[in-house]
Amino acid sequence: MSARQQPNVTVVVVPRERFSLTRACVERLYTHTPEPFQLLVVDANAPRPIARWLRQWEASHANCRVIRSERFLYPYEAKNLVLPHLATPWVAFLDSDVLVGPQWLTWLRRAADETGARVVHPLYFVEQEDEIRIHMTDGKFRAVQRNGQSLVHPVMGHVAQRVEAAQGLQRQDSDFLEFHGFFIHQEVLRRVGPFEPFTLGEDVNFSFRLRDLRERIVFEPRSVITYVAGPPFERADLPYFRFRWDLEQGKASVERLRERWPLPEEYCRGKLSWATYHHSRAVPWFSLVKRWRRWLGQAQSALVAQLRRMVPVLRSAGR
Repeated sequence: MSARQQPNVTVVVVPRERFSLTRACVERLYTHTPEPFQLLVVDANAPRPIARWLRQWEASHANCRVIRSERFLYPYEAKNLVLPHLATPWVAFLDSDVLVGPQWLTWLRRAADETGARVVHPLYFVEQEDEIRIHMTDGKFRAVQRNGQSLVHPVMGHVAQRVEAAQGLQRQDSDFLEFHGFFIHQEVLRRVGPFEPFTLGEDVNFSFRLRDLRERIVFEPRSVITYVAGPPFERADLPYFRFRWDLEQGKASVERLRERWPLPEEYCRGKLSWATYHHSRAVPWFSLVKRWRRWLGQAQSALVAQLRRMVPVLRSAGR
C-alpha cells in the first residue's frame, strides 16, 4: 500500500446492548466505506458463533483487528480498551447495532476538512419493528430556569419524526452528539481523557466535556447511520443486554450526571425512566414484580392504617 493509500482513520466497533447485529454492522461497513480505513472490533465475550465469525473476518481482511475480552464490557470500557491501539489521526466510533449509509465516512471527513471541526456526528436514524424514523439530527443545549437556577436541557433535534423531515437539512454546529456513532480527532481524545463510567447519559457528559475544552461539534446530515433497536432479541443476546442495562449502574450514572452538570430534574428523571424501561425489556418479569411490590406496599399501608384506627376502639373495649 502506497503512502497516499495509507488510511488516516480507524473505525472502532464496540458492543452497545447486543451482539447479534455485529456481522451485519461490519459487512455493511465494508460495503459503504470505499476509502482506506483500519478497523478495530471489540469482542466483549460475544457468543461463540459471533466470536468465531469475527476471527474469520479478521483472518481474511488485513485492515481488521479484533480485540477480545473474556468478560462482558460496558460500552465505555470497550472504547477505553482500544485507545492504546489507535494509530491514525482520526477515529470513527460505531456501535455494533448500527448500519451505516453510503459514503457515511466520506461526508464526515469532508465536514471536518471544510469546517476545521475536530468532532463531527452524522444524522441518526432508528429502526424499530421495520419502521425507520429520525433518532436525532443536531443536538442543542437549551437554557432553562428552574427555581431561580440557570440550567441546561439537552434537546434532540427532530426526534421520532419521519425521515422525510431530514430532507434539506444543512450542515451546522451541534451542542452534543450521540454515541451510536461519531467522528473525532485523536488529539481531542487525548485532551478529553478516557471514557468515563457512564451507562446512561454518556453522550451528554462527553459533549459537556468537549464544550468545556471549546471543541466545536459539527452535524453532517449527508452522513447517515441507523441504530437498529429491539425488540425482538435473540436469546443469546439477553445475558449481555441485562448486564449492559443494569439498573443500579444506570442510577449511579444519572446521579453522577446530576452532580456534575446543571441539568433539570425532569431530564434526570427521564433518564432514570429510560434505565427502568431497558431493564424491563431485558428482564420480562421485571414489570410484574414491580407492580406486585407496589400492590404489596399499598396493601401493607392500608392494613397499618386499619390497625391504627382499631387501637382506640380496642382500648375502650378493654376498659
